[in-house]
Amino acid sequence: MTLLDLITEPFGPYPDASILSGDLPKLMRAPNKLELRNVYMKSKGRPTGLDVTEYVATPPRKTLSVQFFGILKIEDLRWLSPQGHEWLQNSLRERDEARNSNIKESRLTLSSLYGTLPGTGSKISVWIYCKKNHQASFLRKEGHFRGDLVFQSQFGTPRPRTVFWSIRSLDIRTASLSRNYLEHWRFFDCIKQLHLSDPSYPLQKRKPKHIMLALKQRFQADAKHHRHDFDPGFDSDVDEEGNTTLPRRPRHLSSAEVYGVMASHAEWFLAQQLATSYTIHTYVNLKKWYEFCLKVKQVKPEKRRLQHETQPWRKWMWGDPYIPPLTKKKLQAQQNQQPSQTGSIDLSRFGIVPGGWEARIEKRCINYEFPDVYNDEGYPGEEQAFEDDGAHGRPMYDSDMSSEDRSAPSGSDSDDSDVDIQWHKWCCPDRDCEYYADLLEMKRSTRFSAPEYEFLQNDSLMIGESQVQELLLSVIEEHYHEHLMRIGYNVTSSMTRNMKPKIRIERWQPDGESENGHGNEELNVKEEDMDLS
Repeated sequence: MTLLDLITEPFGPYPDASILSGDLPKLMRAPNKLELRNVYMKSKGRPTGLDVTEYVATPPRKTLSVQFFGILKIEDLRWLSPQGHEWLQNSLRERDEARNSNIKESRLTLSSLYGTLPGTGSKISVWIYCKKNHQASFLRKEGHFRGDLVFQSQFGTPRPRTVFWSIRSLDIRTASLSRNYLEHWRFFDCIKQLHLSDPSYPLQKRKPKHIMLALKQRFQADAKHHRHDFDPGFDSDVDEEGNTTLPRRPRHLSSAEVYGVMASHAEWFLAQQLATSYTIHTYVNLKKWYEFCLKVKQVKPEKRRLQHETQPWRKWMWGDPYIPPLTKKKLQAQQNQQPSQTGSIDLSRFGIVPGGWEARIEKRCINYEFPDVYNDEGYPGEEQAFEDDGAHGRPMYDSDMSSEDRSAPSGSDSDDSDVDIQWHKWCCPDRDCEYYADLLEMKRSTRFSAPEYEFLQNDSLMIGESQVQELLLSVIEEHYHEHLMRIGYNVTSSMTRNMKPKIRIERWQPDGESENGHGNEELNVKEEDMDLS
């Protein structure tokens, strides 16, 4: 048996915290990304997937413990802990002795296998398993992670650093139980790209029909020069990825079929849009989308009945998500139940939001009214458009530019300038978050009382004023807390006996247990440790 045959099959499985070095993040290049193949997820000894484990909002406290397994190629022996190095070398020698009958005692070492010069030697792959404590991410990170399915975990002590697992492939059982999750986020990314391609198009006009027409147009454009099924050995007009030079004739795509795809994502997408209170992340007319969800709920039973009669061969019906074989009977039993007669949408299965889903639906879907500055077409009125031209977000200048009483230059060190700062904007440092707080256009917040909000509408505010800084920092703190809630941390603040602020961060763990077997952990953080500036 050759050496290549000996190491083709992965070794393991091994726990990630034991086999990998605690210094792993320091040894890797940014962005601390490791690739896993054939990832398999399980919970309580049974296969599971992202359809079950992932939430749009904050996960419930009583969440099942989930482990994931995957194949990792060890690119550098420094990735291994001393214990991991010993385990892997012993496994290598045991396999060598078992598969080569003429060898009584193997003397293979990992060092000789990997070589001493860069680009030489062979690499070993291992099965590792990790405990899943964070929500997955798909099509939501830019740069190195664009398009990746990403898990994350912590390495090192006493200050753990994040390592990202880029999932290159899924086990067939996990893939079957993750299909809806992946399709949901592909649909979201499509809607987001539609918004980014024409951000000036009014939100009021981004109705379900507009989205349906855009999806049809995108299908026609993509399918015109692309094939999914082809044989590169016989088809001369197609490359390895299925792209063609000659135009094709895509099949007819009906509006009903597109609406069916939208219906399968409707409630999930509604929850995703309502999970954040910042309108900058809103990509559709939520009032019309909510009405679309209600309509889908109303027509689904009749659609199913007609399709059972005319198309009994269909595996799942109009507007239904993919039904994995492992849960097909259970889901079909739920679908055959009569819909609720209350005419409401239940989003509780997508996680927990402060105040509850019903309050957000009522505020942003049922009772929401678009500003009066929009005309019947959904565009700003002509008079309003001219009034606002150049008014917001730009410095204001006096008409008399020849005044002798000029203030110090903008770049000087003088503190005597009497020129008011005309704008101030804070942007969230998270690259995936588009939230910002503009002092000139401050939005209402639960952190503001009515008098405080009126105070912030004053055009002559100075950023150096203590009250302005206090209110602005409270908004930033609220936004940070929302980020923490998304990854499973609850933040509460109180005052000590010495009247000093005390912040408590409580981390939830699956099944109410932390990694060391204890209950939920409480971390006491001083206010100066939280950089809100």
